[in-house]
Amino acid sequence: MDPRVSYKDQIFSFQRYPETTNKSLRAYSTADILMAEYVKDFKEARYAIFNDRMGVLGTLMNQRDSMNYLHYSSQEKALDFQYKKHQTKETYSRAYLSPDIAIQESDFYLVKMPKSVDFLDFMLDKIAQSAPQESQVVLGFMTKYFTKSWLEIAQKYFDGVEQTKAWKKARLMILSKPKKNLPAKEFTHNIEWQGTVLKQYYGVFSAKNIDLGTRFLLENFTLKPNEELVLDLACGNGIIGHHLLQQNPKIELHASDDFLLAIESAKMNISSKNAHFYCENDLNQINLPSLDLIITNPPFHFENENNIEVSIQLFRQAKRKLKAEGRLVIVANRHLNYTTHLKHIFTSVSQLLWNEKFEILEAKY
Repeated sequence: MDPRVSYKDQIFSFQRYPETTNKSLRAYSTADILMAEYVKDFKEARYAIFNDRMGVLGTLMNQRDSMNYLHYSSQEKALDFQYKKHQTKETYSRAYLSPDIAIQESDFYLVKMPKSVDFLDFMLDKIAQSAPQESQVVLGFMTKYFTKSWLEIAQKYFDGVEQTKAWKKARLMILSKPKKNLPAKEFTHNIEWQGTVLKQYYGVFSAKNIDLGTRFLLENFTLKPNEELVLDLACGNGIIGHHLLQQNPKIELHASDDFLLAIESAKMNISSKNAHFYCENDLNQINLPSLDLIITNPPFHFENENNIEVSIQLFRQAKRKLKAEGRLVIVANRHLNYTTHLKHIFTSVSQLLWNEKFEILEAKY
């Protein structure tokens, strides 16, 4: 796919953030272009943009009255990156989509379809509450990912649900006539773990149970007595940090995740005064002293892509945050072969435990 996009007499050359060495991965899909083309003649309209992970829609709409709703720290950095590259005005309007935020009224709500059906449910509920009756929600997606669940969720919140014809393997779902006065919903799942009920917001990884990899880690990991300053990296709902505080309530726990709803979930599950939270995709942006332990079930999915590059970059950053005698502990699918990559970063890499599907790795200076 040509990374250059011609739109409204401008030429845009989009690059991914974070950068990738995989030449088959692009910053945009034809679904992004299809959404932008659908609204190109409505110059005076108000726009709200959601799930724009690479900042493409925000950049294409940058001369219009638009609000970018952010869900990820990496999404904000991607928008900043694209704006600096294609800047036609000084800044852009942004707001993080927190659980309690009210969406501003708009004429068009442009939504890149997320992988998580739960997250779609969360977004459409927020949008339907604010959307005027004459507004439209424009959902863009690649046809190969279509699921009937999208229709079912859309019909919960909108009386008008239509689909366009496919174009270059992409399609739009157009929603209109938002339903009002729907019952309020909390948008959290309850997850039980060893007699404790944890909560997490819709869209956070492993929606209805503790995933098998994290379970394998929790059942087999013990803090060392000298591990007092700890980072739960890519913390999700905070279950790992919660588990470590049960082992030693005196540790100073730091928890980071790229996804705001993950951080908000972790805050619900970890009440310790010694806990600190960061919505951040980059360890270089977190000002921490040297850590005794960094522990993680690292991400290897980016929406519908399988991509370990983000994890490898986090491992490099993790080394710089550790004390000389500190350690990085990882649980991961064995087929990802993280050991090979870790040996290029750390001096000592050990497989502490494994089963048919998962392994627990330890990396040291």
